[in-house]
Amino acid sequence: MKKGLLLSIVLTINLPSMVAQDRVTGAPFATRSEVLAQNDEAQIRSIRLASNDALKAYDHEMELSFLTDDCLLTTGAGTLLVGKAALRNYIEVSAPSKMYWVRSPLDIVVNAQNSLAWERGSWKGYDPEQGEHQVVGGNYAAQWTKVAGIWKIHSELFVTLE
Repeated sequence: MKKGLLLSIVLTINLPSMVAQDRVTGAPFATRSEVLAQNDEAQIRSIRLASNDALKAYDHEMELSFLTDDCLLTTGAGTLLVGKAALRNYIEVSAPSKMYWVRSPLDIVVNAQNSLAWERGSWKGYDPEQGEHQVVGGNYAAQWTKVAGIWKIHSELFVTLE
């Protein structure tokens, strides 16, 4: 696993300043203080990598941990989901699906004074039951907010273009 992924997992679950181990690989995580030492853009990129990995692993609780409780998410088809509870329900309804998404940031702009950040990029959707190639894709934008020193996704807009 990449070090950035390991750092963002610790950051997100707020482990105390101690070294923990990944329960799958046994690899040590970095300490919370090492994570917080990253600059804001690096933290956001690390969290995005961990978010992608959580989606690919169908670890929905981990994926939800990267979002604020009052998050707003507009799906690629235009459905607006308001709050984690609505997103959790949306995931549960589509649970039989093996689709997962990979988001690739192109730009991240941070306003440290206001604890806000903007991310822009492209996304691709994959269905392992249909092969290794993407089956859908498009562009996205995300608003991040820093909550108690931790970057969280407050809103995301996905537009299906492929």
